[in-house]
Amino acid sequence: MEILVNDVAYTPTGGPDLSVQALAEEVSARCPDGVRRLVVGLRCDGLEVPQERLDEVLARPVSAFQTIQLQTLPAAALARATLLQARAVLEDSAGLRGQIADHLDQGRHEQAMADLQRLVEVWKHAQQSTQACADALGVPLGELAVEGATVNDALASMKEQLLQLKQAMEDRDFVLVGDVLRYEMAQPTQRWIAVLDALLSRTL
Repeated sequence: MEILVNDVAYTPTGGPDLSVQALAEEVSARCPDGVRRLVVGLRCDGLEVPQERLDEVLARPVSAFQTIQLQTLPAAALARATLLQARAVLEDSAGLRGQIADHLDQGRHEQAMADLQRLVEVWKHAQQSTQACADALGVPLGELAVEGATVNDALASMKEQLLQLKQAMEDRDFVLVGDVLRYEMAQPTQRWIAVLDALLSRTL
């Protein structure tokens, strides 16, 4: 059996029963050059592992294959690209919030609901990206503080506004929904952008 990491022969610390998942985690954890890296590519017996088979292959022992090739990239570079994308999406969400409020003012409730679903997905993606990038960078989110508040405070603030928005929607109080979107969501969104900026500073 041959294991290659970035086309260089690699000897894992575990035995032949080591899973491919454990191998990938071991490779990511080892930082011989002091640079934290993440596995971004996996080939087994010369074939790229398709997304739909990834979980199955990761669960198998390394001894199930003749050759395993892993490609890695610096975690900071990957995290930076992801964080910049999440930041841009959050910045753009201000326009989407205003657009939803305008739809509600003009009685276009169906369009407003569709755009509101997009907005919720934006916030969900930002939260997932933040957590994933913090993990990749080895930064405990609970210890990160921005604008005099912790990340947990920022999350609580965003959750509070989302709950208020949900209640207003259920009450069909579209005036309140518009106000929350236009005004109340501005500060939590800016605070979340500040969280992303704090993580971005760790990627330099």
